[in-house]
Amino acid sequence: MLSGPLAQPTSQGVRFEPYRTVSFDGCASQEVPDTERNRAWLSRSAHNGYPMLELTTLVETGTRALIGSVFGPTAQGETSYAGRLLHLLDAGMLVLWDKGFDGSDFLAAVTSAGAQVLERAARQPAYPGPVSSG
Repeated sequence: MLSGPLAQPTSQGVRFEPYRTVSFDGCASQEVPDTERNRAWLSRSAHNGYPMLELTTLVETGTRALIGSVFGPTAQGETSYAGRLLHLLDAGMLVLWDKGFDGSDFLAAVTSAGAQVLERAARQPAYPGPVSSG
């Protein structure tokens, strides 16, 4: 299998109550060769001159199994790329994410996909609707 959840329901470290825990993560520090083709697609980085690639993934926690990934120019940002992974979420998942994903629009998109969310926010976000604690 190239990608997808790996853990069984009894695997340790991958579930919280009935939910499979998954996480979005982004990395914008992937340097690629400084070729004309890469510069045309990605442009050059302001810090080091090399074209940079943004990689965003959805992984199963515990196993670190790759459920899905997308990549492209860093100008779009990790939440933009994470939005292209929403079709991989389902109602049996608890999405864990860090402060970079705490926008209200992205939260609404994840919850409309049926997943639950546990986030570490840099600020108190304006939630798109009623929030349930259970």
